[in-house]
Formats: sequence, structure tokens, C-alpha cells
Amino acid sequence: MPDMGSFFGGQSDMEERMNQENITLSEDDVDDIETFASGISAATISYTTKSSVDGGDLDEADTYTIAGVKSNYETISNLSLAVGSFITDDDDENKEKVCVLGASVAEEIFGSAIEAYGSVIYIDDRLYVVNGVLESMGTVASGISPDDSIFIPYATGVKYLVGSSVGPTITVLAADVNNVEGVIEEVTEVLATSYPNAEFTFEDAGSKMEAAEASNQILTMLLIAMAAIVFVVGGIGIMNVLFVSVKERTNEIGILKAIGCSKRDILLEFLAEAAAISLIGGVLGNLASLAVSVALLLVGLLLWFFVNRASSRANEQIELLQALLDQQKRQNALLRRLCEANAPEKEDVAEPTVAGKAKGEDEFIRLVAER
Repeated sequence: MPDMGSFFGGQSDMEERMNQENITLSEDDVDDIETFASGISAATISYTTKSSVDGGDLDEADTYTIAGVKSNYETISNLSLAVGSFITDDDDENKEKVCVLGASVAEEIFGSAIEAYGSVIYIDDRLYVVNGVLESMGTVASGISPDDSIFIPYATGVKYLVGSSVGPTITVLAADVNNVEGVIEEVTEVLATSYPNAEFTFEDAGSKMEAAEASNQILTMLLIAMAAIVFVVGGIGIMNVLFVSVKERTNEIGILKAIGCSKRDILLEFLAEAAAISLIGGVLGNLASLAVSVALLLVGLLLWFFVNRASSRANEQIELLQALLDQQKRQNALLRRLCEANAPEKEDVAEPTVAGKAKGEDEFIRLVAER
């Protein structure tokens, strides 16, 4: 993607406009900007509103941000789709009831992007098909948080949601980040031709980034200052502790001086004691950590042994049962073959005649009657 700066102009702060004109930006203004303003790479128009949404795993309708956008909004705002496709020109021209969900919205309503794709939701009690789900952005693009928004075709939202109360924003992408001010002046002149008595407020994304960087630098300086204060306070505390420890051994120092020890000898003694204590503490700490590590290792080995032994026993029992089943199958097959081998051969039996059958039937009937 080329190095481009973006800025926004829109219907912000109506009461601050000259003569209190009620001006609504339109798609014609976008066409004028693309035609007469040089140094821009793309321009689009969009708006946001709040509306009730139901469907999916929601127990009841909830309110979400609905963004009416054009097909080029995806490219201008640098959006990425996790699944599906974005709004198309045909969707906007035909006012189709389709939508694209942000990552967080799809997670809240359906549980995942895969479950959301191809499903339906109800926006203001009208059915919309989910054509796609965005990847998680974690940022704000063109004044809209993609993760928490539902995107629909611009014309669809105007027809079914906002109507004449739409308050759109025009987003312009400058081709050269160093020429943003010049592009702002050109866009102002183009809009002034259509709205001579209006004032427009422009928001430069680059200026926002510079302000954010300045705030970050200030925060870094504050953190460094706090860390320095903490170190100074900690150093003072350690100094006081050492001073008290030396003060408590004044008598010992006096005795050492009385027996002829110099200041150098006394200082070396204190340093040797501190070093010895530090060394002993370090050795004991390492030994303790080693002992704990060995104990944890032994416990882990014992657990592994018992689990592995239980698993081995279970596998042995399974293998034994399988062997018994195989043996039973072999015995059944052997018995079946023996039975087939010992079975008498069938003798040829003459078919009874019709008269014989009738006679036999009469005898059977008579026998039943006698009984």
C-alpha cells in the first residue's frame, strides 16, 4: 500500500457553521472531490448510527453500531476479512439487506466467525444476511471501531434505518502524506463551491498520530521520573538501615580502636562481614532453590511413574481382554466347523403327489378333530 495520509471532513458541529445552514453531505460531493481535487487517491462517504440487533445466540435484542459504507471503504480503511466478502457496488445499488460483522460482534452474537458467516441477524426487525466477518483490528478506522460495528450498504441504511436524518462523513485518502494540508485546502474549495456559507471541520489522521506520539513521550518521561524517585527513596532507606546498623556497633568500634585497629582495618572488617553474609545468604538461597527444584522433580517423577504404571496396567488389561475375545472367536469358529463336519448328509426325498398331499391333509384334519 503506498505511503498515504488520510483525513476526514464531515457534518460536524452544525451550530458552528455560518448562517446555521442545515447541510448534509452527499455522494455528489464525493464525486466532486474526486473530480476537482488533485492529490487524492480515493474518497468515500459513510455514516454511523445505533440500532437494535437480534439473532444468533442473543437472548434478547441488543444495541450495536451500524455503519453505512461504500464498497471502497474496505480499501480506504485497510480492513481485512477473516471470512466472506465485503459490501459490493451491486449490494449498494440494489439496497440489498446484507451485512459484514466486526470480529467482536461476531463473537458476541454467534460465538465465532465461522458460525456467523452465512447466518442471518435482525437489524431493526429486518432480516440481514451475514456476507462476511472482519479480522480483529483493535483500532479505530475512519472514526469507526471495526471490531464493534456492523457494516451495511450505504443506500440500504439510508432507506431502512436513518432516512433523511443521515449525517455522513466524507473520508479522503491523500496520495502524498506530505501534501495533506494542500489537499485539505483543495477539498475546502470544492465544498465551498457547493456550500458557500458553510464551514467544515477537518480531522487529520497524521496530526492525531503526532499528538499520540507526544502523549506517549510525556508518559515515558513521567515513568522515568517516577522510577528515579523510587530509586532515590530506596537508596535513602538502605543508607538509613546501614547507618543504624553501624550506630548500634559503636561500642565494638571503640574497643577495636582501643586495641590499636585503624579505620582501614575496621572498614575492612565491616566489608568482610557484609560480603560473608551476602555470600552465605546467596549460597543458602541457591541450596534452598536447588532442594526445592529436586523435590519438585522427584514429585513429578513419582507422579509420572504412577500415571505411567496405571496406564500400563490398563493397556495390559485391554490387551488381555482382546486376547480372550480372539480366543473365544477361534473356539466358536472351530465348534462351527466341527458341527458342519458331523452333520448328516441330506437324503433325497421324493416330492409327494397332489393326491398324497390331499390325503395327508385329510388325515391331519381328522386327527385334529378326534383330539
